[in-house]
Amino acid sequence: MSALYHRNSKDYIKAHLSDGIVFAISLSKFGIEPTQHIKHLLEHIVTEVKLGMPDKTPQEMREAVRACFVRELVRLKRNLLGTGDVLSGLLSTPVSTPEPIAQQSPAPAEPVPVPPPVQPHGLTVRDIRKHWKEYRAENIKHGRWRVSTTGQVQQDNHFSGFEKTFLSALKANTVFDKALAREYRSLMQQLPQGWSKSIRYGKTIKEIIADADPDKTLGTSTVNQQMSNMGAFWRWMVNQDYTDKNVWDGLRIRAAKGKQRKSLDMRELNLLKATANADTGHEKFIPLLGMYTGARVGEIAQLRTDDVDLQARTIRITDGDGQQVKNETSRRTIPIPPQIEQEFIEYVEGVITAQSKLSGKDAQVRTLWPEVQGRTLNSKRNVVVRWFSYKYRDAIGETFHVLRHTFITELYRADARPDIIKDIVGHEQSGTTEKIYRKRSTVEQMREQIQLLPY
Repeated sequence: MSALYHRNSKDYIKAHLSDGIVFAISLSKFGIEPTQHIKHLLEHIVTEVKLGMPDKTPQEMREAVRACFVRELVRLKRNLLGTGDVLSGLLSTPVSTPEPIAQQSPAPAEPVPVPPPVQPHGLTVRDIRKHWKEYRAENIKHGRWRVSTTGQVQQDNHFSGFEKTFLSALKANTVFDKALAREYRSLMQQLPQGWSKSIRYGKTIKEIIADADPDKTLGTSTVNQQMSNMGAFWRWMVNQDYTDKNVWDGLRIRAAKGKQRKSLDMRELNLLKATANADTGHEKFIPLLGMYTGARVGEIAQLRTDDVDLQARTIRITDGDGQQVKNETSRRTIPIPPQIEQEFIEYVEGVITAQSKLSGKDAQVRTLWPEVQGRTLNSKRNVVVRWFSYKYRDAIGETFHVLRHTFITELYRADARPDIIKDIVGHEQSGTTEKIYRKRSTVEQMREQIQLLPY
């Protein structure tokens, strides 16, 4: 079709089409219908080009301008993000061709207002860091995230892991797109468990991955959880009009169907119980509490003497003052397991008596496990995790968390009430009715269900 144009006419059409279409798009952004503007634009171009091409028929003119118009729209659609709906509508705009008119001097074209520059929709690394601070502040303000006494928020780990492993290697003006999100997911699948400790020892991410045991990398659930964490952050940015799409959508890894978490059999449970009963102090009661309450290792490691009510025979799992819980439903009061009640009470009384004899700073220490070293919750938790894995690796070959899975599994097998099981372990109730109208189980109801355990 380009043969129909002499050079000046073709350039004239392209220039006017580009300016006119961009201006039409800018009109649509303010809710102004651009169709009428495009009609006038095309009629004006056809008239002007006809003056320079008197030998062409109206049909040829219509085809020539129409072809140039479509080509220009396609080019603009590639370059202007976020205007797909507008451009698609303009492609169907009819072109009317005026009847041939007598040769005359072309009228001066009306000046076309210059539209505001179209902003790119991609977020840069600099933008992401800035918006995370806003996202964090908003969640804290509305009480969705809790700040510890040290000023930390549990969810800070979501972004700090992202920053340390990935963002820090990118330039501040790098646009973060879907391809980079996939690259981050791939990197997470190669990271070993406990990778953050290696960073503290001065290793780079490449070195950490190179030294990693392929059989001990982050699990699918851990990777998926981080995809969800980042996805929630991006959804917030979409709602704030900082970006137009969530690059994390569809990046969760689909786990193999039918794969269930490990739980201990009766032989392993009896062996673990016999080994724990042969010990004293925390080496005895931390494993037994895990077996008979299903509490998380961090919840047990952070217990203090004032979390145990000897009169009511209960244990409080809470947060604040250096303690943390996973979520709202994790904050709970559970019974001292009947299976170990008397022995545990005697142990707690002994710790309280020993602490009452301390003076100075030592008198302020109220931990239930004075022999477990560590200044912070995480350090105490890590000591317990390492000690348990080392001591019981030959007997059961599993981490402390297997006790939680076993506790829940055995209660279900014993036909315990599912709603009470969830209250004991701090899981959220599933149905809307249960969440809103159901009261939490009493301590006595929990105690009755714990007694159903076969070990």
